[in-house]
This record gives sequence, C-alpha cells and structure tokens, in this order.
Amino acid sequence: NDQLLMRLIEFSRRHRSMTALESLHQFLASSTKRPDWALLVQAEIANLNQDREGVYAALLPLLANSKQALSAQKAQIYFRTAHLLGQYDYLNPAIQLYKDVLRAYPQDILTMANLSELHRARAVSNPTEVNQPDLDQAMDYAQQAYALNPDSAVAVACYAQRLFETQNYVETEKLLYAMVEAGTASDRMRETWMVSVEAVIRQLEQIGEVYRRQSLCRALLQVDPGNHLATTQLVQIRQAQRALAESEAAEANSPDSE
Repeated sequence: NDQLLMRLIEFSRRHRSMTALESLHQFLASSTKRPDWALLVQAEIANLNQDREGVYAALLPLLANSKQALSAQKAQIYFRTAHLLGQYDYLNPAIQLYKDVLRAYPQDILTMANLSELHRARAVSNPTEVNQPDLDQAMDYAQQAYALNPDSAVAVACYAQRLFETQNYVETEKLLYAMVEAGTASDRMRETWMVSVEAVIRQLEQIGEVYRRQSLCRALLQVDPGNHLATTQLVQIRQAQRALAESEAAEANSPDSE
C-alpha cells in the first residue's frame, strides 16, 4: 500500500541505499498502476546523486498533474515532491505543490511551516530587492501553524524564526527558551536563541536593567559556557553592585548622615 511504499522509500533514502531504490524503481516502472511512485523513486535516486536537473526532470510529469494532491491518496507523494523541489531551490513549483497539499490537509502544521520557509526563501532570493508579499506570506503561515498548535515544536520553531528575522528578539527568546533548556532545539534554533538572548541583554544594558539581564546571562552560560558577552556582563553587574553597596555604606557612616 501507499504507506508501506513511502516508508520503504524513506528507509532507503536515510540509509542511502541506491540498490534498494533502483530495485524499487524497476518494480514500480513495470507496473502501470503506480507511475507516480516510479517517478518519485527516480527523483530520489537523482537526489542521492545530488543531480539537481535529474530531480527536476523526474518530477516534471508530476507537476503537470499536481491537482491530484487534493486527494488524500496522492498527497504524500506531492508533499515529498514539494520537499525535493524546495531543496533544490525550485521555489515556485514547490510552493504551489505545498498549497495543493494544504487544501487536502488544511490543518497540517508541517506543510504550513514548509510554506513559510519557502516564501521566506523566495522573498530574499533577489539580492537587490526583498519581496514583501512573500515575507508577509511567510509570517502568515508561521502564525497560522503556531495558532493551530502552540505546543508543536515545528510550529514554535517556525514562528520563532520568522520573529527573529523581524528582529523581535524578546519574543524569539521567550518562544525558544523551553526547547533550548530541554535540549530539544535544533542547532539552528539554538543559534537563533543565543543570538536573540545576546540582543536582549544589550537592550537591557542600554536601559540600565539588572535582574532580567543577570538571569539571561546565566541562562546563556548554561547553553554556551564561556560566552564572552554573558561573562563580561555579569562581571560588570557585580562590580556596579559592589560599588553601589560601598557607596551606600560610606554614606550611611558619614557624619552628615547622623
């Protein structure tokens, strides 16, 4: 069945088993009932070879019939097709396919997150001009995914990344803190969180805030021991607190204070 086929393809891909994929392709190509699956496996073989043009050539016939993604039976084929196209920067067809899949599964968080990523990629693909409608779409899909399930790690990571890109470091730090503390954040999210924390620490320094800044410095050192900014900030805070305490003690002991 289709679920078993997809699992077999995923297993072969993850273990980089060219032999298994080629055998599966030969079997599927000989069957007139599963031409779409044969094309997908052909694309997976090209993907293992890092053959960008080969991936696109294999998937091109699927693009002509992409409305089949509206059926639940075909949606998983087109989801993977969209992923491969996006992986090789064929952004327009990848976005369209994901939208077709989303019509079949309107509450699929992973599809929303992938659409958000691809719209963001397309928005900045032109080095001379940012595409604002794509940026807006990227944020919209991220917000939809997060609103649908704020406990989803995929939704949280996607929404946090979009907030980070708008320099909303305070909300980014808050969203990602639990994942980072639990050790479940990806390398990308961990880096996003650390950069956000450093930005918030600098903002707090500018307004003279101490307690929140101390807390963030300590949290940052838990994740990145020896972090220069956090270490320096804690030293400065301790020195300022010591100077203040000494000043208050001297004032209390001065003759004028009696």
